Amino acid sequence: MDRFEREVDPDGMLTPQERAKRAEWARKAHMQRMAMKSAAARQRRKLICQTCGHAKDPKAQRCPDCLNKIREP
Repeated sequence: MDRFEREVDPDGMLTPQERAKRAEWARKAHMQRMAMKSAAARQRRKLICQTCGHAKDPKAQRCPDCLNKIREP
């Protein structure tokens, strides 16, 4: 049995068809949770400056402080 089949039927009491169906549901739910976590991480990265790690405008790559340091002669 694979991981998801063991999760949904640890004692092996279900029929193979029912176990496979539940394992597929568990796998889909797992993938959806991973996708949501990935989207949340991408959203958080948009709000952090790539140079210093401070908060920034989502459309900018760097925060105003870093931009000012770059522009100073």
